[in-house]
Amino acid sequence: MADQEGKVSQAQDKVNQEKKEVDQVNGQVKELTDTDNEAKAASDAANKDLAAKKAAESEAEQEYQALPKVVANDALKRKN
Repeated sequence: MADQEGKVSQAQDKVNQEKKEVDQVNGQVKELTDTDNEAKAASDAANKDLAAKKAAESEAEQEYQALPKVVANDALKRKN
């Protein structure tokens, strides 16, 4: 009977150790998931910022293209 109790105790110790290992892995997975989520949020923010800057650039380009163009013709050129 003592032998059986020893085996049960060893099995329980092994289960407890494996539970600790699973908890450690789950903790690592959570940390990695949190880091991944933070990276995604930073990427999303950077993409939004880039889109806003591209829109501003496009608007500035349109304003530039709308400016009147001055073309010097012979009458405006200085004669030496």
